Amino acid sequence: MFGKGAQDLTTAEQFVLASAVNKPIILLPGTDKLNAVREDRWKYITEVRAQTCAQQLIPDEDDRKRVMFDLVQMAGGPPDPKVKPALQATLDQYAGPLAKRAQANPMIRANVLLPEARYGIREEMKQAYGLGWRDHVRGVTTTLDVGENLAFRDRVRAELAKIDAKEQSRLNPGYTLDPAKATAERKLPHVVVVAANAKGEIVRYFEAGESAPYFGSPFARDTKTGRYDSAREARHIASTGKIIAAIAIANEGRDQPGTLYADPNAPLKNVETCEKGGGNTPGQRRAVVAFACSLNAPLIARTTHVGQERVKKIIDGFGFAMPPADVNGERTPPSTATVLGLIGGSPRRVHHMASVVTAALTGNGQRPVRAPTSVRAYDYTSPEAAGLATPAEKPIIPNMIIRPESHGMLKALLSAPLCHRAGNTAHGTLKGLAHWCADGRPDLRLHIAKTGTSTTADPDATIDTWTAGGIQFANGATYSYVVMVGTGSARDTWARKLHASQANVPLVEALLNDLKEHARKHTPATAAAPAAQTVAVAKSAKMSTPGWRDDFKTQR
Repeated sequence: MFGKGAQDLTTAEQFVLASAVNKPIILLPGTDKLNAVREDRWKYITEVRAQTCAQQLIPDEDDRKRVMFDLVQMAGGPPDPKVKPALQATLDQYAGPLAKRAQANPMIRANVLLPEARYGIREEMKQAYGLGWRDHVRGVTTTLDVGENLAFRDRVRAELAKIDAKEQSRLNPGYTLDPAKATAERKLPHVVVVAANAKGEIVRYFEAGESAPYFGSPFARDTKTGRYDSAREARHIASTGKIIAAIAIANEGRDQPGTLYADPNAPLKNVETCEKGGGNTPGQRRAVVAFACSLNAPLIARTTHVGQERVKKIIDGFGFAMPPADVNGERTPPSTATVLGLIGGSPRRVHHMASVVTAALTGNGQRPVRAPTSVRAYDYTSPEAAGLATPAEKPIIPNMIIRPESHGMLKALLSAPLCHRAGNTAHGTLKGLAHWCADGRPDLRLHIAKTGTSTTADPDATIDTWTAGGIQFANGATYSYVVMVGTGSARDTWARKLHASQANVPLVEALLNDLKEHARKHTPATAAAPAAQTVAVAKSAKMSTPGWRDDFKTQR
């Protein structure tokens, strides 16, 4: 109202605000009737309530006279609403006809500046406090720069329109990827594009729709309490589950990037590419090729040899849900469920997994990594409210899941989708982003990523497309990210023969370009060590990480 912070308010201004309790000040003019109420209320607050406070509470006569004089000067009418200059510029650019109302009303301002993120923030509070979150929280400070995020939102929407135009023939009837074309007859699938910094603070957030799919499927939310139950999450994470397989294999310490895996679908020639043979000629693929091309058969066989208990512990460590038993009561082995991505998880949980791996590979494996959050600080209703939260996602210490000695192998496997080349040609599932491979780029220290496409029994019927990864720039700025497009339901496929390598790449590209600019503006105070140094330290410090058992069952 006064265009200044609380610490800069005059005594008279403080009395006016205190006097407005249960008598809200109306800042914007309106109809004649509203204006009459507006003026009458303002005069009552300044000339009666605030002056009574001044007379009763200020003992020094000179101070009291000065405050009374200020109140008389203020009684002419409420001031025009004021916001900080940067926020005003954002409102002018993005709020359109609501800009003036958004200046005066914080709820309208939130709706305008956080059109999708507000649903996610609300869902995050529900997961922590249940449906009664309003009893504990009355406001939040978000992690997002609203102006930058709105500009990012426009770029994502523009990319979605381009993908829609390019892939129109592959979209199922009743679906569009262009937000401007969405109607009751042609709906958008869920679209999630989210990135967080090394602290777990979400810095870029885009979602299509109002159900906040980033925070989990509605089916997994208890309708009575509002809390999220990850065990009920049915959304398959597709081949992003191979991140778990990569951890399991790397933890053993037996394989190198060039280790050969049996692949019944390997071609007679070009085994360094993602080409497939006829399926009846036994062949072999290098480990790095198997991950670059997201090949199921060789990775199922190799992950099986790790041991089901060890793989299951990693799945549980990240909090994913195993698929239910079939009609005969038989359960999918953890190794198969992981490689095929049949385990259930929300985009936020997949994002959390990516952030944990990124932290490990950038020298922060000993520090707890919290789930990505849009809330920097809560304004609680009481001092006790903070202790009543029970967040659905718990912090994870990377070293409890990822052995420090595994970092070199893990980095090789998870950078392969971006970096693998045969000759002079990129062949990974993210070959469209090969120019974002950290090798040979002086502005990058690390970039890992994994794609996934969830389908029905028909391999061409697309349910979800996934991309999850982590990136560290040369100045030490580190981010994790997740991109997902889909419905989460086998009964509701949205495309045919459309995979993450096609649908997600333009969205990831837009996100990475945005993060590059964000990194330029936000150099960390203490830049982390490059990944190569991290690996060297981990190897030399093998005996200084006590608690690891040889069978990797637990770590004290």
